[in-house]
Amino acid sequence: MYEALVSILTEQRWTFNEDSVRPVEICFNKNGTGELYCIIEFQIFIAAEFDWKALGPSLEERKVKTNNASPDTPIELAQVEIELTLSTRPASRLEPQAISNLCMNQDWLTDDAFKAKKFTITLEQGRFTSPNEIHSYESKPRYELRLVFSPSVFPPESEWKEPRNAAAAYRFWEWNEFCSRELSPTWMERVGNMCSLM
Repeated sequence: MYEALVSILTEQRWTFNEDSVRPVEICFNKNGTGELYCIIEFQIFIAAEFDWKALGPSLEERKVKTNNASPDTPIELAQVEIELTLSTRPASRLEPQAISNLCMNQDWLTDDAFKAKKFTITLEQGRFTSPNEIHSYESKPRYELRLVFSPSVFPPESEWKEPRNAAAAYRFWEWNEFCSRELSPTWMERVGNMCSLM
């Protein structure tokens, strides 16, 4: 099946973890905006809108061939160059009345973090566990698609005001993978999930 690359990028959020209350995720909108979240243990580091555009051929015109069944071995579907500019505008999912009391975005990041940057994004198809859950023994969802950024979409260490604190502990600038399109578990995954509960 052939799908427009822009539709794949914008159809739903791309997750790094499984936590809907404290998400680490990115979403792209067709209008050239998007949102980046990095919320860890009730601390909002980044919850900001961004502007983005493809460099080179229009994503509307680019089609990629996806398989009906997700392959066991990941396959590369596409690679695209984008320019992304993180803004200080709060992300839309935040409660407006709470924003004034929150420490986030420009409170953690230097001015350089909000300058336009170029990234290479690689889109892959397979059966993926979200990057933050790879070493977890609990039952975790699998995803059909993975987006890999080079470099990481999170600002580098030099663009954090206090890199020796939590940012250094988590090393956000090394987080570069996000997953999307949750899959139903296979028979073997269901058996494994039952065993992990014993």
